[in-house]
Amino acid sequence: MKSIIEKWYISLIAVPILLTYLTSYYTLPKLFADWKITIILCLTIFCTILLIELRIKRQDIKLLKSAPKPTDIRAINRLLKKLDVKAFEEDICHNDAWNGYRQDTVSGIIDYQYASRLSKNEILDIDINLALGRFNLQLERFTDFMGYHVSGHPAGFLVPFKDYDQEKAKIDSDRMNDLSGKAYSDFKALMKLLKEKGIV
Repeated sequence: MKSIIEKWYISLIAVPILLTYLTSYYTLPKLFADWKITIILCLTIFCTILLIELRIKRQDIKLLKSAPKPTDIRAINRLLKKLDVKAFEEDICHNDAWNGYRQDTVSGIIDYQYASRLSKNEILDIDINLALGRFNLQLERFTDFMGYHVSGHPAGFLVPFKDYDQEKAKIDSDRMNDLSGKAYSDFKALMKLLKEKGIV
């Protein structure tokens, strides 16, 4: 009942009937005396108010859709813990591949990729899904290439094949640096989006 009372403009429909009835007893200005003009005027006001209200409701719905769901927040936080953001930035993104990568950091990335595949349908936010998908694609390109062009080192590092062909190892290192740079660029875009949505 309250919502019907709040829609006061619905009463505009009754205005032409009321004015037509009043013209029988009182002399009204031309605008109100002609019931056709009165109906057109009232319906125009009524439609204008409805259009404004529709626009406001659409904006409200858009805001509700853009707000992240609790499941989205939980899934993202779980993935970021798996990735170990600090280690990813320091050991992969800001590190030259020529020096090698820490094995435990690379293992963490592989764990993250596995967890990301498992939680693919958990995140409902379209924008986050797209940003996460772009980052995961670049990260997969990096790990796929790296997997074929590094070998284990006793100190716990994965290093390019420097002992066999240093020139090729240098080319491979540059390619890994390029791929990790692209992954980091998409990662920064993802983090910016998550900050805008208030998740991180």
